[in-house]
Amino acid sequence: MGIPTHRHNQSRTHTRRAHHALKAQASIECPKCKAPAQSHRVCASCGSYRGRQVVISKDAVRPTTKTEAKKDDKAKVAPKSAPKVSNSADTSKSASKAKKTTRKASV
Repeated sequence: MGIPTHRHNQSRTHTRRAHHALKAQASIECPKCKAPAQSHRVCASCGSYRGRQVVISKDAVRPTTKTEAKKDDKAKVAPKSAPKVSNSADTSKSASKAKKTTRKASV
């Protein structure tokens, strides 16, 4: 690998980086729905391109994230049955366990 023998001054570095700036995306008005859209791409709001309906569903254009997909899956699953009713003996055991843990914590 080459090793630089001379230091570049700030002026030379800034001159080189003058063209690194990002340019704004050009947008047009969709002829069908009048929403702003990128040129040469399908309209995100109505799904049309060059006067034709290309995408039928709005959701097909916008990609879903993993968390949104999980929420949708949970909503589609049938609701769970009612929780089991425990016996009074079971509740007394759990209450005594809770007391024991609080005693240990307070000591």
